[in-house]
Amino acid sequence: MGEQLAIETYLRALVTEWDENDIKMTGADQGFHNYLYYSGKLTNANTISKLVVWEQGKGIINNLGALRTKPFAEWGMYDTENIVVYNWDGTVSPVVHQYDRDKHLHDEFVRNRFRTWERQFLKSEAAAQ
Repeated sequence: MGEQLAIETYLRALVTEWDENDIKMTGADQGFHNYLYYSGKLTNANTISKLVVWEQGKGIINNLGALRTKPFAEWGMYDTENIVVYNWDGTVSPVVHQYDRDKHLHDEFVRNRFRTWERQFLKSEAAAQ
């Protein structure tokens, strides 16, 4: 997240690393994100004012991928009844990344909500014509 110029700079660096390493493996992007941050390659980029890495469940983007060893509800950060994901401090996660790593959360969005949203979208598109 950030300003457009900072994101463009970051993405150019990410693509450059990807191209130079010719990686074909799925999921390798996380390694490139880590490398760009911890190597300091972006430290002198004049379009990026600050880089921040938040611990899992403590920032504005809650990355759930590392918690896939058991259902999210068992971690105490997912309310299956209200379909709400929480940060470790009990606040609602503003953005949830890799929600699909949990079967219940995945099914709720992919099988239920997405279909509802799709029907609503198609209905509004038809009404607009």
